[in-house]
Formats: sequence, structure tokens, C-alpha cells
Amino acid sequence: MQHEVEQDTVRTFVEDLIDLRAAAGSPSYREMARRSGCISHTTLHDATLGVRMPTWATTEQFVLACGAQPQDWEDRWARAREVSPVSGPIPVAAAPVPVEEAPAPQMVLEEPADPEPVLRWWVRSRGPVLAAVVGAAATLAVLVVVGGVLPEATASAAAAPAVAAPAAQHGVSACRPSTSTPVAAPVWTLQQDVTLPDCASVATHEQVTKVWRLRNVSSRPWHSYYLERMDAPQRSDTCQTDERIVLPTVAAGARIDVRVGVTAPDVAGVCVVRWALKDSSGRLAAPGQAPLDLRVVVDGRFEADGP
Repeated sequence: MQHEVEQDTVRTFVEDLIDLRAAAGSPSYREMARRSGCISHTTLHDATLGVRMPTWATTEQFVLACGAQPQDWEDRWARAREVSPVSGPIPVAAAPVPVEEAPAPQMVLEEPADPEPVLRWWVRSRGPVLAAVVGAAATLAVLVVVGGVLPEATASAAAAPAVAAPAAQHGVSACRPSTSTPVAAPVWTLQQDVTLPDCASVATHEQVTKVWRLRNVSSRPWHSYYLERMDAPQRSDTCQTDERIVLPTVAAGARIDVRVGVTAPDVAGVCVVRWALKDSSGRLAAPGQAPLDLRVVVDGRFEADGP
């Protein structure tokens, strides 16, 4: 029980770090290291793997590199540390070797084109999956999730075999409702998932409409604001949507229903699509806030256009 509590604590804290980086525009880890000037990009990357609780020094530089205030994270880090101490890795069930003995290059993605979905899969995967990857000999198959759909193996130069996701990853048990971390000055709040609540099931190829009810909680109106999909360009195995949702003017304090058409892919799995709110100049309108999420389970047992 204590082991599971520690894993969940680290996972939740790391997901918050990942959301913070995404809200800052997903800067590369090299760029974040450059902004910090006192920490390596590999250390910043390792902080998001969920293997162990990051130190406060690493957390502080991560937060600063994302343009946020460390004092807003200090209490949160301290509470998480009480449950999961910084020293030593979180134990992984049935691991053939401890995580800390795995060669560092196997766990570090030097500069993936879109690393955030990869990291989120690592954080949300259960222990046995991580253990199987760590125990791979000589080379490591990197599992990639684009837009939150099923992992796809990207072989190394030695063409290492891919590690298959367990069957549970293809169903509701693999889908976790989105969470957000309170910020000091939010720009919007999600009032309601009018349609397709988190982890709702859809058939392959099914066309549905997602509706969020948002409230402008800032002190200024939204003029020419829009939501921009964060994983563009879209792949064929992801949920297909418009890449930009243009919003009408929304007065301060007013609510708006935001709609987007969604076409499910032809592969089963958990489909996650994320949008960032941007202003008329293309800048993040809500830095520090988690993106707006669509999360559905694509059920491969049914096809919308089938008999």
C-alpha cells in the first residue's frame, strides 16, 4: 500500500511538471537548461520520468525555466516529499534490475520531436511495463504516443523489438481523468464537460462533437482568442480535429461553450488531445495553466461505419 501511495504521489507531482512545461509552450530541455544556466537538460528530462521524486533544486530550476514562480511550487513539493522521500528510486514491481542501475542513455531521449506525449506515457504506465523496458538488453525501444493514442515502437539503430502495451492499456482502466493544478491568477476555468466527459467511449472512425463550457475568469475580455492544438501536425492514428478553434469575444466573467468535431482513429486506445489558449498575437493567454484536454477511449470492438 505504501509503495502504491509513493508511486501515485510521484506520478501526480511529475504530471504537474509536465503540464507546466506544456503550458509554457513545450520548450526543449536544452532550451530550458540554457534558460537556467545551472542545470543540465538530462537532469531536467529525468525529473519528468516519474522514476523518483525530483529534488527541490531540480524542481526550482524546472519551474523557473518554464517562466513560473518557484514559491508557488515549494509547498506542493514539500507535501509530496513527505510521502515519497527524494533519496532513492521508487521501487518497481518485478523489476529485473533496479531502475538506478539502468544505463542513463537508455532512459534519456536526447531531443525527440515531441517529447511530452512520450513522457506522459512513461509517467502513467504501471510498474510492470516500466520494468520490462528497463530490463531490455543492449538497446531500448522508445515507446511513442502521439496525441495520446496507442504506443508505437520506434526502433534504435540496432532495431530492438518493441515492448507491447498490456491489454488494459486499450480500455477504460488506462484512461485517467485530467487534473489541473491551481494557479495564482487563472485566465479560464472549466465549468462543465457538456459532452464526452473524460474517458467516454467512442467507436473507431466515429465522428462526435466535444463541447466544453469555459468561463473567462480574468479581468479582461477575450478578443480574437483561439485554442490551438498542441500536437500538430496530426498523425493518422490520432483523433482528428481542427487544429485551431477560433473563439468569439468573451467578456470578463462570461461563459462560453466551445465545440470541436472529433473523428476517432482506426486503432483502439486512449486518445488524448490538448489545446492551449492563445491571444490575438499568438502568445499563451494562460501561462502556468494546464492545457484544455479531450480524453476518450477508442473501443476497437466496434466501428461506427460497420454493420
